[in-house]
Amino acid sequence: GPDSYLKMIEKWGTSVGIPEEMLYPFTAPVFQAYLLGQQKIETIVNNQWEKMEKTYISPIIDKFPFNPEAQSPVTPEDLNRLAYPTGEFWQKFSTLIAPLCKKNVDGIWQERKFAKTSLKYPSHMFEAVNYISSLSRIFFNEKGEPQPLRFEIEPQPLPLAEKSLMYVVLSYIRSGQNTVFGFNQQPSWHPFSLEWWKPES
Repeated sequence: GPDSYLKMIEKWGTSVGIPEEMLYPFTAPVFQAYLLGQQKIETIVNNQWEKMEKTYISPIIDKFPFNPEAQSPVTPEDLNRLAYPTGEFWQKFSTLIAPLCKKNVDGIWQERKFAKTSLKYPSHMFEAVNYISSLSRIFFNEKGEPQPLRFEIEPQPLPLAEKSLMYVVLSYIRSGQNTVFGFNQQPSWHPFSLEWWKPES
């Protein structure tokens, strides 16, 4: 910024007529301080992100439906910790890492540009953060309230009876008060809402 020591030295050099290429003896200590500070910041960010991955991301990614082969499903509590706009993950990220990043007008997190230097961010961090950000928009509305997942479901034809054995006459899928029935008739699409935060869902 304009109040940084580097800018102050450059401004002073201009005022006394020292060419920019001759300012190195004065700016070198500032660059060295920047480098030491940058390394410390990168270490802190990497350590904090590693803890956040282990605490909030890995436990959920290893559950169904994110891992189709998993036996344990993601719970509403899991999603609240990870994706709730003011939940544990976003509180940690906003406090510890977000000030060193940039969020563009489309809501995409990306690297922040710094004068004379650039930070080395944790590998795949922005990919993960933007994915979690998309989950937040899917599961919660602009007020931070949980919102249902909305689908269109088309029942499939029921199995035909064979040799007068028992046969299926009805199929259905239900979540809370939302039900879609399937009969042996012309299939059609039906709206279906999954209120994922409710125990009966």
